[in-house]
Amino acid sequence: PAPAIPEGSANAGGGAAARGGDGGGAGGRDAGGKNGAGPSGVGEGRPSDATCGVGNSNSNGKASLPIRREKDFVDTFFSNSRLHFIGSWKANIDGVMSAALALNKSPQPLPATECKVRQIIHVDIDCFFASVATIVNPALEGKPVAVCHSDHSNGTAEISSANYEARKFGIKAGMFMSKAKELCPQLVRVPYYFEKYQEISRALYRILLRFSAQVQPISVDEAFVDVSGLGDSMAICQEVRACFAKETGITVSAGASHNMLLARIATKRAKPNGAFLVPSDAAEAFIGELPVGEIPGVGYKFSKRLAEMHIHKCSDVWRHTRDHLQQSLGAKTGELIWEYAHGRDKRQVEAVRKRHSVGAEINWGIRFTTNDEAVKTLSRLSEEVEKRLRQNGKKGRCIAVKVKQRKANAPEPRKFMGHGWCENLSRSLTLACPTLAREVIAKEAVSLLLSLR
Repeated sequence: PAPAIPEGSANAGGGAAARGGDGGGAGGRDAGGKNGAGPSGVGEGRPSDATCGVGNSNSNGKASLPIRREKDFVDTFFSNSRLHFIGSWKANIDGVMSAALALNKSPQPLPATECKVRQIIHVDIDCFFASVATIVNPALEGKPVAVCHSDHSNGTAEISSANYEARKFGIKAGMFMSKAKELCPQLVRVPYYFEKYQEISRALYRILLRFSAQVQPISVDEAFVDVSGLGDSMAICQEVRACFAKETGITVSAGASHNMLLARIATKRAKPNGAFLVPSDAAEAFIGELPVGEIPGVGYKFSKRLAEMHIHKCSDVWRHTRDHLQQSLGAKTGELIWEYAHGRDKRQVEAVRKRHSVGAEINWGIRFTTNDEAVKTLSRLSEEVEKRLRQNGKKGRCIAVKVKQRKANAPEPRKFMGHGWCENLSRSLTLACPTLAREVIAKEAVSLLLSLR
């Protein structure tokens, strides 16, 4: 018998997937970290992670049914989900990059052993989703625009992108549309244009590969490029920006320095629609004046702890030893903050890496009232995993299931049909032989689900 799913016990999320290995696969995760879906992957060889899931949920103590039944809901979700798009972008970009690199026409930067100072560029498209909407509808130029799936003034739909005109009113990504409408009644809500996003993103990466073979994708609209020994960094930044604007009609900002940390911070200084250089001989003075909160990885929690240590600017860190920061913040975090506050970053720009997993995940909009609904949806997700495996020409041996279960006494989720406060549960197993058959994936995934009783 299936495990009992108590009424009102859990918020939705989860999936079915296979894990692969060195053979690669479509990689990714739920990039938003909230409500949505994103692929992970499968490949042949040694086991490596991949997920896809099913969950159950309720609100106010009573479980609600999915918006649509299993197949329709899953199909609709994957065709309309912003976070699914973000989670799956890498599979598409990797294809573009692999094809370009196969032509062997992209210039190779000098290896680290042959140049004293690296030349790293970071690029980021300005207000990507909102900018695309303006290209689709030029009449929006100059108007406050926000990208969101709903325009309901009293709803909890989250804004994913806002242009600079909208930001002047305090509107930002992650804000509920209802709040945004209060701040700016004339705000124009636009839908998602996923196919156009892919087109513009591919254009960005094709342009970057003209300047260097060493391009590291960060997101659909963001990347690092190693141009060491290939010319003047700022000249390359400006040429990339000009090419991109000419080809797409959209602006991109760029930052340059001798490491990835400072290049990324330089891009923030360049926005919107600009370029900024942090010279290696001026890096210490530049970063010393930065608020410590601008260091990647320093969020609200660590900013508060650092403030208690009277550390507000990066230069304040210099008064402390590495050991002291590690003792106060933990070995890994203390090391990272100490290095970054001194403008140091040993990371290297890495080009396309093999993907190791393929999967499918949904953690929004699912509310199960029976075990049968959970099993059917998990089976439907297994079909999605098979489709993605076939698209990537891969098989997998390790199958994993993730489930989100509502925490005891969790409050009503702020976002409509969101998963809210949940415990993350998971199970996995390794098959004797690699597979891509939905029947096999579904059978083992359901077995793993039932083992979570």
